[in-house]
Amino acid sequence: MKERRAGFLKFIVIYKAATGISALIMAVVFFKLRGGNLPEVLAEFACRNGLTDNPVIQLAIKQSAGVSSGELTGLAALALAVGIIDIVESAGLSLRRRWAEWMTVALTAVFIPFEVYEMAIGASFFKGAVIVINCVIVYYLAMHRELFKAAKGRLPDETPDKNT
Repeated sequence: MKERRAGFLKFIVIYKAATGISALIMAVVFFKLRGGNLPEVLAEFACRNGLTDNPVIQLAIKQSAGVSSGELTGLAALALAVGIIDIVESAGLSLRRRWAEWMTVALTAVFIPFEVYEMAIGASFFKGAVIVINCVIVYYLAMHRELFKAAKGRLPDETPDKNT
């Protein structure tokens, strides 16, 4: 039973690492786009990838005309912070650290109301999947605390060493 529980923990570690890496990539892209003409860059991207008829891309190009360099810097900083936090969570969870468990529970749970609000504004399969995954992560980590190291660095089912 414990191995199955630990298997889902591996999924969470990979999920958090993937979201962290994605956020770091977005941060780099936002930083690089600060000095350029954003609508022009997006139009060129759409052209190269055969997406010129895509309505989502066309909307993004239209909306990007009003984005300032300062706003891109802010988005880059936010994406960088989220990326670093997700990578730290992933590393801590892979090492089964108690602080990582609670950090992940708290930071994941905090954003669920915002995700529900976004779903209420415009529902999509992707938004629904993110909400479900984040709710399952919070529930799983809160209910399976036995998978994480206790205060002195040992797993809770290990007996204490007489020399410590």
